[in-house]
Amino acid sequence: MDEKQAIEQRLRIENEVKGAASWFFWIAALSVINSVLFMFNLQWNFVIGLGISQILDFVGKSLSETAISGMKYISLIMNVILAALFILIGMFAAKGSRKAFMTGIILYALDSVIFILAFDLLGIGFHIFAIYFMVRGFIVSKKLNASEIVGENPV
Repeated sequence: MDEKQAIEQRLRIENEVKGAASWFFWIAALSVINSVLFMFNLQWNFVIGLGISQILDFVGKSLSETAISGMKYISLIMNVILAALFILIGMFAAKGSRKAFMTGIILYALDSVIFILAFDLLGIGFHIFAIYFMVRGFIVSKKLNASEIVGENPV
């Protein structure tokens, strides 16, 4: 393989890793958007967000209406912290970190249990769809890391 082909192959691998890592950014963003929509009593949300965020929203709203008045804001802050965690995972995964990919995959798979228990088929389907691409990113990141070890010309 000549140098040009090696560079092109590395760019393809990097793009695939970054594309897979972008799922973590989408999950973070849409989870926060879902929480804000819920806070304003809009009956609309994105299925790719976190199920745990929805639980926090419901608990926060329920407690705000009954016992603790500012609890819905605390639940929003907790959701922002969760989103920040997924953004951090996405940043490391985009650089080819297999540990970041695995951590994100495990967390999102655990989150999918919420949709399974609620028998939310659309939520289950989107979680499986996203996890599939995350796993692909995890697999391809091995090639990215291997090319760095071998000493191929990084771009």
